[in-house]
Amino acid sequence: MRLNCGIKPELLSDEHLFAEQRELKMLPSLYKRIGDSSLNKCPETFKLGSGHMLFFVYKPNYTYNRYNLVYNECIKRGYKIENESFRWTDAYGEAFLKHPDYVESGNEKQILIDRITTKILKSPKQFFHYNHKQISKSDLIEKLKSMGQ
Repeated sequence: MRLNCGIKPELLSDEHLFAEQRELKMLPSLYKRIGDSSLNKCPETFKLGSGHMLFFVYKPNYTYNRYNLVYNECIKRGYKIENESFRWTDAYGEAFLKHPDYVESGNEKQILIDRITTKILKSPKQFFHYNHKQISKSDLIEKLKSMGQ
């Protein structure tokens, strides 16, 4: 599951933006299935890999707001997608109130910039897309890294 916390959606390639938009919607569905049954297994701090999804499933306010930022960036770029923010209210209901909001520490941004950079470099693609236009791997990495400064 991709959730690029700390990275402004307007800096993401079209591919990364769409992946995050698609995968964020998995969180309400997961919460609907497990409820608070795994709350005691939830990592206390942000992490990648095992526990990443569980960490964010109990941050409905943050993920709802992040989904809307990502959705709005997709619309701004001219993509026609459905707004599915209703999934959060359907799945969480009053649980929105009992789970604390998440405040980014700032460490997440660099961790994710490094991870995305590695994935871009390992990708067999010669280029990515940004706002419907081709962008080289090096230009995309530069865009992400300039945001990290």
